Amino acid sequence: MSSKSKIRERGIWLSICLILIVLHSIVVALFVYTAANQPDAPASFPWYITVLVISVIVKLVGAIAIWNWRRWGLYLYTGGVVLAVIIGLMLTGSLYLVFVYVLPLALLGWLLKDKYSHFQ
Repeated sequence: MSSKSKIRERGIWLSICLILIVLHSIVVALFVYTAANQPDAPASFPWYITVLVISVIVKLVGAIAIWNWRRWGLYLYTGGVVLAVIIGLMLTGSLYLVFVYVLPLALLGWLLKDKYSHFQ
């Protein structure tokens, strides 16, 4: 069996994780936006909405690429998470956001640990 005709099964848990990652990206961006607009927020930057939107788009495109077994999707999603963590920390100063952003990435990594050879 050649590597091109290899059967790639995503499985129910990986499918659920990727769907939740898409929803998570949207919900957490809304959370950071709300937290940054609180009166006691440590910083307020006029460009943060643009960067949050870019982060969400990058993570969404990365998740769709991972769904389609594209290796660059893994890198894109990871880059989106790093960008979101940086902006989240700058706007809210909360280390809780690091956990909130990195947990789905860690779960995805655990689910993909045996499937990395499926990626093109």
